[in-house]
Amino acid sequence: MNILVYLNHNQNFEFLIEKERKKNKVLAVNFHKKDVSLSTDKIYASFSLPVSTLEAGIEEIARMEAKKNLLKDQMDVASVYQLLSEESEGIGAKEIASFVFEEASIFTETAVYEKLCGDKIYFKQKNALFYPKNKAEVEENLKKIEAEKQKTASKEELEEKAVSWIIEKIEKKIEDPAVPQNVLSYVNLIRNFCIFGDDFQRKSQALELLQILSKKTGFGMEGNQVFAAFKFLKELGIFQEDENLLLQKYSITQNWAEEELSESKKIELEFQLQIQGRKDFRDIYTFSIDDKETKDIDDALSFYEKDGKYFFMIHISDVGEVLDHKNILEESAFRKTSSIYLPDFKLPMLPENLSENICSLKENTERYVLSYIIETDKDYQIINKSIEAAVAHIHKNLTYEEVNEILENPLHEQNHYFQHFYHFAKKFQGKRLSEWKGIEFAFPSVNPKIVDDEIVLKYYDPFSKSGLIVKEMMILANYISAAFLKTHDIPAVYISQDEPDEELYLSDRIISNKAEFQEIVRFMKKAFLSTLSKGHFALGLPCYTQATSPIRRYLDLFTQRQIKHYLKTAQILYQEEEVLDIKVNIENLRPVIAQIESETNQYWLLKYLLIHQRNKVLDATVNKILPDGSFLAEIHLTRTVSKIIAKTQGSPGQNIKVKLHTIIPRLNLSLGNIV
Repeated sequence: MNILVYLNHNQNFEFLIEKERKKNKVLAVNFHKKDVSLSTDKIYASFSLPVSTLEAGIEEIARMEAKKNLLKDQMDVASVYQLLSEESEGIGAKEIASFVFEEASIFTETAVYEKLCGDKIYFKQKNALFYPKNKAEVEENLKKIEAEKQKTASKEELEEKAVSWIIEKIEKKIEDPAVPQNVLSYVNLIRNFCIFGDDFQRKSQALELLQILSKKTGFGMEGNQVFAAFKFLKELGIFQEDENLLLQKYSITQNWAEEELSESKKIELEFQLQIQGRKDFRDIYTFSIDDKETKDIDDALSFYEKDGKYFFMIHISDVGEVLDHKNILEESAFRKTSSIYLPDFKLPMLPENLSENICSLKENTERYVLSYIIETDKDYQIINKSIEAAVAHIHKNLTYEEVNEILENPLHEQNHYFQHFYHFAKKFQGKRLSEWKGIEFAFPSVNPKIVDDEIVLKYYDPFSKSGLIVKEMMILANYISAAFLKTHDIPAVYISQDEPDEELYLSDRIISNKAEFQEIVRFMKKAFLSTLSKGHFALGLPCYTQATSPIRRYLDLFTQRQIKHYLKTAQILYQEEEVLDIKVNIENLRPVIAQIESETNQYWLLKYLLIHQRNKVLDATVNKILPDGSFLAEIHLTRTVSKIIAKTQGSPGQNIKVKLHTIIPRLNLSLGNIV
């Protein structure tokens, strides 16, 4: 039986039994009984073995491997170096073996070769020969290794102390909430894994540390690793139960810099309303429609009749008059891009003393506004439109519910007044959808709010009359803004949406059926920002931008500045290059803010279900049938989607009753069964 000594790519030798040879290829078997195909030029040596069976041969080469490894372990490379350090020529493994071992053989030779190939201190290898390094290089290598040993020992000591502190903290033996400096880096390793998940570059190190801690504390690491890490840090007191990791992921701070607060206070103290150079609309009854809790009120409305014509006025807070466009707060607003509204708190784009006070259109205040004046005939057909820098007195802050009550009560003294807004809103909506072929999706939505530490659900009715008034008035003001910018060739950021490649044939332009929505949306294209004026398909408008929320959105503040500056000077404030920078910044941050708001709302909605509705019968509608026969169903109460296991077949749009047995808000997971 022919035995081959094979040098593999790891510079290690293997003893193989030759089975078959074809040209320059050899088929052999190793002591693991696995076939190996190798090139003949990789054969270091060969010899015969007097055995008759393959099994006996495999046992023999296994003993050869063990013998080689034993000889290798017996070698002291430092002693070999002392013996050969004066040699200047390269020495082969066979010759070195003759110095090191009493008996030279293929086993001693291969042991020497492997041992010296693995050495990084004393020898260097070239063309199967080994060259002793000079003494200075060896000393430098030894110093590096010693330093590395000390570093490793120090690191292990620090890690041991950190692990000990964490264990004591978990076991409630430490009451101080502060994390010691020497522990912080280890805690942050796990913390960053929680925040970034699979995208965290040091994920493997974090998991290794978690496994150590799991073994020593008994804390479970089964299931979702990120969730397990979060629970661990919650137990440690690093995270609160409702910690918002997305804010940390995107480095969104909840605090204002000292100089920003100082500047906002200065603006507030120096604020004095000046009428000169503005239209005075203070005598016209003006009101806002918002949620009861809203404090940063951007918009208000007015109406009057004159000479047989109707005049609708949309007043938008003139934030630019309060905030200079080179101000430090302007720079901060640019970076933030938008206020962020979450169920448990709000991150305003501007400090509260501005956003909720001198810029807000609060009841019984006089405020700078940019007023959009729409003149119509008595059939609510638009005759003329204009934009004016003005001052308005805000007579009343109304809620959506209050306006709905007025509209539903024909005996209310203001019913006729508000009916004008409703009929005008319906007229404009009809023009957008029917005449200009827009499309609208009207679905109820649910927003969670934290009130006195309780989760309260706030429902939005897409067919609310007051909601329709506000929506259509804001769309109209934004359209007028875009048309003004386009007409005067003022650089701007437009919001556009291309038409579908295929024409949509719809019996109703207002879609309120989810199954129909899912079919239609497949053909629709995404809206996008552009510095070129294009149409917006869904809105049914030839151009569109945003200008109605300058307190809470930077795009609106920028648009407002461009319009007002041109009205006042016939000059352009922001040039094309600046506008492009603004567009790119908004494009980058808009999806981030949308993700934070959407996922945080989803978390609190699922938490509401967990606290109040787990294992209770709930109404739902099937959205989608999955390949395994289960459903994705929308829970009516929260408008969240759950996976439902069912034994019977269902179809999209079917109403069902379900019970949710598993709800994990942190994982955006809810599972249930059909009742």
